[in-house]
Amino acid sequence: MNITDLYENLIQDTLGSSLGAFAPELAVCGTILALLFARLFNCDQRSDVVTPAGLTLIGIAVAMLFALMDFRDFAGLNETAVIAPRTLFTGLLVFDQFTAFFRVFLLTTIFVVVWLTILSGVPDREDGPDFYILLLGSTLGTMLMASANHMLMLFLAIEMTSVPSYVMVG
Repeated sequence: MNITDLYENLIQDTLGSSLGAFAPELAVCGTILALLFARLFNCDQRSDVVTPAGLTLIGIAVAMLFALMDFRDFAGLNETAVIAPRTLFTGLLVFDQFTAFFRVFLLTTIFVVVWLTILSGVPDREDGPDFYILLLGSTLGTMLMASANHMLMLFLAIEMTSVPSYVMVG
């Protein structure tokens, strides 16, 4: 086996099966990027239509939609597509019932937390995007922690959860 075959297998594993199962995490990453760009171009200060909290709720809802579709397939509620547990990204992550359940649980919890911050008005208009970026970064780390299959991924997921938490406390 030469380097070309390894590269082809890696691309096939990543694009063929891993990215589809990684959709909720990709939606959270896309929401983080959207909040960063909104902060960069001051869209959060100029517009009353697109607020950071609203953008965060939309991103979490999209991620939750992907997670609920995976959970439905694992639970057997969809007779046409029953998924077997498998590994993602050459064994770094595992995609099973535990992962599907905790994705839905974490995204539901974060949705409620963001909704409560909207009702309480705790992060003001100036600090809102930073707070939601850190909250979503920590959520991404906990989602990766739930699906970690390798000690390196577990370590990175714990760091992704703890560092934004430290910054939010400060």
